[in-house]
Amino acid sequence: KPLIAVTGATGLQGGSVARALLADGAFRVRALTRNPDAPTARELRAAGAEVVFADYADAPSLHAAFRGAHGVFGVTNFWESMSEAQEVREGTALVDAARACGVAHFVWSTVPAATSPPVPHWSSKARINAHLLASGVPRTSLHTTFYLENFLRVAA
Repeated sequence: KPLIAVTGATGLQGGSVARALLADGAFRVRALTRNPDAPTARELRAAGAEVVFADYADAPSLHAAFRGAHGVFGVTNFWESMSEAQEVREGTALVDAARACGVAHFVWSTVPAATSPPVPHWSSKARINAHLLASGVPRTSLHTTFYLENFLRVAA
């Protein structure tokens, strides 16, 4: 079975992708996380995922995590740093590691650029998407702008 490396695998979006791929059964799943001992990481491991350490700021860990992967699901979390520049660095690192490792297909969770008014967490994702397009890595740019879970978090 082809191997898919899923970034953000212990988060909402990456976690949903990892669980869907595991349920489908057509792919092996490598779940990337900074904390392989987190409860969500243990749940993914129990469901059949290979859980590995990877940090977006640590290129060698990304290369190790992407090595041998047919595909990558890439997602970043602006809200963790609240920094457009930081998110661009992280997303660019994902794309560069995928290119260096010869990943056959990169699925990038993005949104369109917002310029009037400017929306930093949209602009950063659009800048990463532009880098992905220029990289030559075969890709799908999945434009996801909002999730129902966002409402649930605000209401909590």
